[in-house]
Amino acid sequence: MENRNEQNLSLYERLGGKNGIQSAVKLFYDKIKDDSRVSHYFQHVDFTKLMEHQTIFLSFASGGPNYYTGKSLTQSHEHLNITSEHFDDVLGHLADSLIELRVTGRDIVQVLALLLPLRAQMIKDPKER
Repeated sequence: MENRNEQNLSLYERLGGKNGIQSAVKLFYDKIKDDSRVSHYFQHVDFTKLMEHQTIFLSFASGGPNYYTGKSLTQSHEHLNITSEHFDDVLGHLADSLIELRVTGRDIVQVLALLLPLRAQMIKDPKER
């Protein structure tokens, strides 16, 4: 049975706050770096800066205190020619990272539900969205 107090926590808090999200982001990018299907998108990238931006973005998106002020998703990704398949691969790595960190299935679904609508901003070819 779910703890009643946990029901009152935001997704951000259930993910472990800033520290929990930082751990997930680090694990996520470790998986990305090891995946030849998508690692080419991250060549010549400052991973320290990228992980910081991703932590802020996920913190804000999940109800945390940070406000993301970086480039828009379209600006950040338009030059990459991301395919729908690769978008799904990346989301899979995020889900796997959250599973590894023992995040509940319900919360993983909630994180993915926040990110899936961003597909249209990240994939260049409208036929693939």
